[in-house]
Amino acid sequence: MKVKEFSSERILFCFPKPEDANAFYENIDWSVIKNISGAPWPFMLDHAKSFIADAEKDRNNNICYEFLLKDKTTNQFIGIASLNVNVSGEPSGQIGYWITKACRGKGYAFEAVSGIIKLAKSLKLPKVWASARSDNSPSVNLLKKMGMVFSEERIGIYESKEMSEVIYELNLSE
Repeated sequence: MKVKEFSSERILFCFPKPEDANAFYENIDWSVIKNISGAPWPFMLDHAKSFIADAEKDRNNNICYEFLLKDKTTNQFIGIASLNVNVSGEPSGQIGYWITKACRGKGYAFEAVSGIIKLAKSLKLPKVWASARSDNSPSVNLLKKMGMVFSEERIGIYESKEMSEVIYELNLSE
């Protein structure tokens, strides 16, 4: 199945294009980067351009589907959401997301993750999972609100150091 851009009630899920690099770069800050395992800091414009180029390659190889999130009405950049397929070698999908500081607390993360779960279901994945820093309460609470259940705790690399992260899973085959 070929994955296409889609929308939800308020969000356009768009494939990132080279011309989106500046908006991506201008809207990512330390409050975002510190919660993304392995992310570079300082995050530079070249990192945004590389992310977009890699996203296109991954999408063409059906490995990962990265979406730029934009408000349907204003076209405002909201953040990023992704579905990384078969990361662990088993049929499942890893959900990733981040929301700009200006758009937090407005339900966009819930709507974005809901959209990614619908995509995973359309791809007939039996389960999805997501990780979050153990101390990132808003993200952990969102995963619980999505109906995901705690699976494990492990060590991830954040801020160039090892930190505790939690994994939550959602069975889609029920």
